[in-house]
Amino acid sequence: MAIRSVSDSIRFFESLFGKGSVSSNGVNFDVRCPICAPTDPTKKKLSIRTDTTANHCWVCGWKSRTIIPLIRKYGSESQLAIFKELFGISVGVQQFVTGEKEEKETLELPKDFKLLTLANELDPDVKAVWRYLYSRGLTDRDAWYFKLGVSDEQRWKRRVIMPSFDANGNLNYFVARAIDKARKPKYDNPHVDHRSVVFNELNIDWSKPLVLVEGPFDMTKSPENTTALLGSDFSEQHELFNRILLHNTPIILAMDGDMWDTKMPKIYKKLTGYDIEVKVVDVRPWGDPGSMSKSEFEFAISEAMVSFFLSFVLWSLFTSSPFSFGLWSLFVSFLFSFVFKSLLVSFLFSFVFRSLLVSFLFSFVFRSLLVSFLYGFVLWSLSVSFLYGFVLWSLSVSSVEFFFPSFAFRSFVPGNFGRRF
Repeated sequence: MAIRSVSDSIRFFESLFGKGSVSSNGVNFDVRCPICAPTDPTKKKLSIRTDTTANHCWVCGWKSRTIIPLIRKYGSESQLAIFKELFGISVGVQQFVTGEKEEKETLELPKDFKLLTLANELDPDVKAVWRYLYSRGLTDRDAWYFKLGVSDEQRWKRRVIMPSFDANGNLNYFVARAIDKARKPKYDNPHVDHRSVVFNELNIDWSKPLVLVEGPFDMTKSPENTTALLGSDFSEQHELFNRILLHNTPIILAMDGDMWDTKMPKIYKKLTGYDIEVKVVDVRPWGDPGSMSKSEFEFAISEAMVSFFLSFVLWSLFTSSPFSFGLWSLFVSFLFSFVFKSLLVSFLFSFVFRSLLVSFLFSFVFRSLLVSFLYGFVLWSLSVSFLYGFVLWSLSVSSVEFFFPSFAFRSFVPGNFGRRF
């Protein structure tokens, strides 16, 4: 580690938590716990190891592998930078506040471990492993990238072995997955405290969004900047958790579907409690990321990005500063304006088109009605004129015959021609 001296560590701890005292074992430094006794400086119940910063409060039970979570919650960015300078980026905590090292198995791959891509293709077990991987949608490139291997040792036989390496390229963990359904346990791994492991650390870029999945083989379907929790629990006692806080790494959370209503909300709340940006991927339709294709997983991530953006817009509108609120208001106003104008133009075009269509129809019908009316009016007029004419003619005839009885017009009526009454 990059610690300068114990006194440097103590001065740094006191800049964070106030005056403290070295414990009787000479390893721990006791200070006020900011969680359970934030206003009482006499209660120094938070013990911090001066070499690793592993800490534990004997009152409230708080426990963490480093003091990074406490710096994130109660300190500042400048103090976090000092922590990096004093203790280095790779804190690699293997000790707690008891002063005794954790017992662990010496970590090494099986003695006959060989990369699957270099193994004997004529070996029936190797063929079976390839068939299993192909059935899960993996490719030869995946086998190279994840350094998948096999072994003939009884414990590891007919299992796919996925090793993990730290930032320096040293083995820090491995998981072996059985290819036979009846094989128990399905997953086997060395007896190493997984909380101290950052799986696939060698390939992690902490400055970019990091995908978190539950198991190592879920990583085969996700983007390259991915790591596995190696379980369903995630807290300040995990090395990975502390690294995320240290680098302020954005997280894409893609847990198994059965964790959606149980562990997922807790992990989300835990990370966001330290102001870590978290996007949640819904894999429930598939069960877990390992059952998805790579394209399906990428699509699920893109959906999570859209959901996060919409949530961020709403959050910004209601909780941000006036300046940020103004910017977002302008953006949303512009967006709504653009959409409104688009809809308005579409409506106008549609309205004009419909108006023209309706006008044409009405015009056609009106002209038809008008022509029909005119023809009817003419026929009606002719009929009325004929009727009135006939009546007038009849009256005229009656009047003439009344005054001139000797003159008989009826003699000229057809049928009576040449006949006198």
